[in-house]
Amino acid sequence: MHRGAKGAASYTTGAGWMEVPAAPVDEVVCSTGSGDVFCAAHMLLEGLATEQRLSAAARIASDPLGGRRVLIPRLKDSHDKT
Repeated sequence: MHRGAKGAASYTTGAGWMEVPAAPVDEVVCSTGSGDVFCAAHMLLEGLATEQRLSAAARIASDPLGGRRVLIPRLKDSHDKT
């Protein structure tokens, strides 16, 4: 599961409870959609060990541009400002 600033966590019968820290970013502009990105990355990285998979998905969800990319536009940003 994606836990925002708390990183990511997983529970499996084989490995038990596992946590990884959040990937650091300088500034969060928009976190909307980061959980969806985390889930997609986690599914696509199924060949990795659980801890590696969690860490990689958390890094991908944190956005390589440091949270500066709007993954899903917010409603308040979609209104015409003219």
